[in-house]
Amino acid sequence: MSLLCASETVHAVAGAPGYQSATIQGMFVRAKTPAALIARIHREVGTVLNRTDVKEKRFNLATEVVASSPEQFTAVIKTDMVRLGKPIKDAGGRSD
Repeated sequence: MSLLCASETVHAVAGAPGYQSATIQGMFVRAKTPAALIARIHREVGTVLNRTDVKEKRFNLATEVVASSPEQFTAVIKTDMVRLGKPIKDAGGRSD
C-alpha cells in the first residue's frame, strides 16, 4: 500500500470498490541485452532511487519510489497488457 494514498480506500469511499489506480514508470532496454548489464543498471538506478534525498523529493512531488526487480517489472507490464488490452483496442488504440 502506498504511503501517499490508500487508493483502494479512496476509491471505495468514492463508490468504486475494488478499483485501483497507479502510474508506473520504468526503464526498458533492447531485447537480448546481456543479463549482467541489466543487473548493473538495476543496481545503479536502485541505489540512486533509494537515497533518502531522492525519496523525499519524489514524495514531495506525490510520487513513491518502488524499485522492483527487472523480473517483477516485466510481470507487471505483461499483466497490464493482458488486463488493459481489450479496453485499449475498444478505444482504437494498440497494446503492442
